[in-house]
Order: sequence, then C-alpha cells, then structure tokens
Amino acid sequence: MGTVTIGPLSDDRRALLPDQKAAITAAGNHGPATTYKFTFLAAFDGTNNNKDNLPPSGFQTNAANIFTQAKVASIEGQYYRGVGTGGEMGGFIAAGVAPSGPVRVAAEKAYSDFVRAASDFLSRPENAGATAADLSAAVVTVAAVALLALCLPKWLTTGAWWIAAAL
Repeated sequence: MGTVTIGPLSDDRRALLPDQKAAITAAGNHGPATTYKFTFLAAFDGTNNNKDNLPPSGFQTNAANIFTQAKVASIEGQYYRGVGTGGEMGGFIAAGVAPSGPVRVAAEKAYSDFVRAASDFLSRPENAGATAADLSAAVVTVAAVALLALCLPKWLTTGAWWIAAAL
C-alpha cells in the first residue's frame, strides 16, 4: 500500500497539529489503564510442526519462536504443536485431508489453559481488584481462520481482550 494523498493541508488544519501532537503524547504518558495485567499467549504451530521434534534443518517455526520469546518476557502461555504431529493432533490423514478434529482439540485445550491461567491470576491476593477486563489473550497461528472460529466465541464470553496474529 502506497501513500494516499487526500488533498493539501489547509492553514486551519496545520494550526491544529501542535495540539494534536500534545494530546497524543499526553495519552501515551498516562501509563496502563489498570495496575492488573494478564496476557495469555496461545501459540498454535502449523501442520506437521513441533518445536520439540525439529526437522533436519533445525530451525524453529515463527509460532515456536514467538512462544519462546514470550516465555523469556514472563508472559503466561502455551505452545500447541501442529496438526499431523501424532497423538491427539492426528497423523498423515489429519495433516492432509481431515484437520478439523485435531484443530478442535488444540482450540479446546487452549481455551482450558487460558481459563486455568486466568483463574489462577484472578485468585492471587495481589490481584484482588482485578476483573475480566484486565485479562487478554494473544493467539498466534498459521491457521488463524479455523482456530479463531473455534476459540473466539468462548473467549469473548469471558470478557477478555484478544489479539490474533496470522503468520
């Protein structure tokens, strides 16, 4: 996407710029809206990807790297291996033509993990004033549409904020 020019900046509009700049700067200096903050990262890996069973290249996927960085930053969360990696995530058939079951398993597990971690956060004495509005969930996935279709309705009913990033 390139630059879009709507029209010349009038003198009246130009006169408003210092006030707009000051308002934006002031808004950024107020700090967080609450002293209670909880974020849960659900990192869903792609088909046949498992951070604990690397391919011969030895390279981690973006979802695995983001999860690792979140852990270093002390962000609560969980990594979910990709469809086709065996067990509840299915094998060859799930990876190719029938991913719905394993995707549902991963989404349900992520929701359960989020509820557990959020409940633990809310039950701590130091977070006595925290509410559902202080909770957020970040979803990182290569299959954003399918996972969000399964996760979003439940996560919205918790009152939590969420962010989704498709890789």
